Amino acid sequence: MTSAHNVPDVKFRVIAGISVTPISAYVGDTITVAGGGFAPRETGIQVYFDDGPVAIPTTITADINGCWESSFTLPTCTYGPHTVSASGDITQPAVTDTLNTKAQITGLSPDNGAPGDSVHLTGNGFGGGKKLTVTIGVIAAPGEDGKPLNTLTPFNGNVDITFRVPKGSTEGQRTLVVTDEGGATASVDFTVTKKTLSTTPLPISPKDNTLRSGEVTFQWQGVTGVTGYTYTLEISRSAGSASIWSKSGIEGSSYTLTDTETVTETLPNGTYYWRVKIVDDYSNASDWSDSSKFTVAQIPTWVWVVVGLIVLVVLMAVAYRETKFKVTE
Repeated sequence: MTSAHNVPDVKFRVIAGISVTPISAYVGDTITVAGGGFAPRETGIQVYFDDGPVAIPTTITADINGCWESSFTLPTCTYGPHTVSASGDITQPAVTDTLNTKAQITGLSPDNGAPGDSVHLTGNGFGGGKKLTVTIGVIAAPGEDGKPLNTLTPFNGNVDITFRVPKGSTEGQRTLVVTDEGGATASVDFTVTKKTLSTTPLPISPKDNTLRSGEVTFQWQGVTGVTGYTYTLEISRSAGSASIWSKSGIEGSSYTLTDTETVTETLPNGTYYWRVKIVDDYSNASDWSDSSKFTVAQIPTWVWVVVGLIVLVVLMAVAYRETKFKVTE
């Protein structure tokens, strides 16, 4: 057994250091910095963030053991690692630790909307000069102009953008995610609502009449003087029943059923009901118009044959009379 007096002395050196809590934070969070290994009762201690001094609530002086603790508010900065350092009148050069800044969404107005509605978002802690992507329920949101979002963050990592709820978003609570190309990401809940367009089309024709051809022309009164709207036309056998034919994406306020080698839309004899609604660029729709009734009663072929024969007989009779009259003269 070795006696304590036979163990040689071991020399060691205490060096200064700091620790930062938490090690990952958002802009505006309170950051606690604890120092140790400074000179006993050392004064003039200053904390720096990325080489710039931070505002400290009180003057920092180490205790008899060379320890101290203070705090500061994380200033505006970009996503990722940053250096926190401290030095004093005696402790030079500065000792350092690392703090990671996380991205966050600080404002969303409104927090709900239908496809095509405008949304304003603010945030911070993103990368500087990075391209942003916004998704709602995994569907990419376009910019305010309806085109793909093409926005770069300022070099301080702040975000201030306006975009639209994307087409195809389904109703209900969805996750809105903002991501930059540097890997910073933040999310918040967003509620997708349903929008019913305020204008409902007014059917004009056919309306309570009988048509002699299955190539029907439908006319209605819709929106005027604006773009970005189309119409959906629907035909059924009775009011309110399932449609037997429908057509979407109609750009004007009329449509004629056609019969060609590639498309056959004409209707056989019978009674029908039709209605129409307006649809915008984001698939929001108006209420359906009231259903209008019409009947197709095409004249049978044999009728035309009879009419043709009668006309032919009449023409022959007239020709005969004219010929006879000339011979008599």
